Amino acid sequence: MQVLLRYRGRPVTPADARFIQDLITDHPDASRRALSTKLCEAWNWRQPNGHPRDMVCRGLMLALHGAGHIEPPPVRRDLLTCCTHLLHSEFACCHFGQGLAVQAERANLGFR
Repeated sequence: MQVLLRYRGRPVTPADARFIQDLITDHPDASRRALSTKLCEAWNWRQPNGHPRDMVCRGLMLALHGAGHIEPPPVRRDLLTCCTHLLHSEFACCHFGQGLAVQAERANLGFR
C-alpha cells in the first residue's frame, strides 16, 4: 500500500487523496469547514465525545494541499466570523486593516 503521508498516525493513501478531491469537486460551493465536516461524516472520524474531528480533517486537507495532492477551495473570509474580536477591542481587524474599525466607529457600533 502506497502512503502519501501520515497524519496523526493515519496513513493517507492516493485513494484517500482522490476521495477528498472528489468530495471537493462534488461540492464546489462548500467552504473548507463544510468539506471537513463532510469528510468526517464519510470516514466516521469522531472524537471520543462523539463530535466530528473537523479541525483534524482541515489539517489533513492542508497537509495534502501543501504536498500537492489536492486543491482545496479558496479560503473565505466571513466578516462576522473573523472579525468579532473587533467588538471587544480597539485594534483594527487583522484582515481588513484600519478602514473597517473607522467605518464601524462612524456607524456607532459600540467599539471600546
